[in-house]
Amino acid sequence: MALHCAEKNYHIRCNSIHPAAIMTPMWDAMLGEGEMRTKIIRSVEHGIPLGKFGEPIDVAYAAFYLASDESQYVTGIELNVDGGILAGSEARVENRDSLPANDKILERHAERREASPEVQKKNDFGQMDRINFR
Repeated sequence: MALHCAEKNYHIRCNSIHPAAIMTPMWDAMLGEGEMRTKIIRSVEHGIPLGKFGEPIDVAYAAFYLASDESQYVTGIELNVDGGILAGSEARVENRDSLPANDKILERHAERREASPEVQKKNDFGQMDRINFR
């Protein structure tokens, strides 16, 4: 899309924003409440290179930048707002025993973390994913 708009001289910049580990209500069901919530937050934050969840304002600033004249020479990018997760780390749960019993998402993540260093596994859509663990 970015190349097409540039070739047609449309003067339209095409970029996308990819947030991850942003503390929004979407996380509430996974994080739980009380002391367990605090433990899970600390565990996930341990796997984020910047050491903390992002805030919605972080995503807003990324959008503001891309919409501003300061990004006039930026097109065709995927701007990851993830605290460095895709730079070579992963948000992960460290202590599987501290997870709530009904939290299937975190349980599945813990199982993947325990897998061999490089495995292929079917994802939720039946497609094969290559997963690397360190």
